[in-house]
Amino acid sequence: MPEVVKVITPDPGVVDEDNNPVGGPLASVEIEGCLVAPVAGTENETLIRNGLTTTVQVIFPLGTVVGARAELEIRGETYTVDGYTPAWDAGLEGQSDDLGGLVVNATWSEG
Repeated sequence: MPEVVKVITPDPGVVDEDNNPVGGPLASVEIEGCLVAPVAGTENETLIRNGLTTTVQVIFPLGTVVGARAELEIRGETYTVDGYTPAWDAGLEGQSDDLGGLVVNATWSEG
């Protein structure tokens, strides 16, 4: 079922004294019609503390742009973008343009 995903992007124009991009004020936009699916979930156990890492894959509508430094807010949790593939087309002749788009993997960690 399609859902709304908020894309949060730092302002790339803000740099430090060495001219390295550090991000600035956050800009966000809500994208409707996204498909979200779990990819992996792992429980991290160490001697000091336990944690949980969840990876999801989001398929955005065609024409959506998501930067490599963006974060995604999905169902109230903030995920970090891990990587993405170029936009793809489902390739079904005579079908809606809604069948394809940007595919993004993102991770949320706790603990």
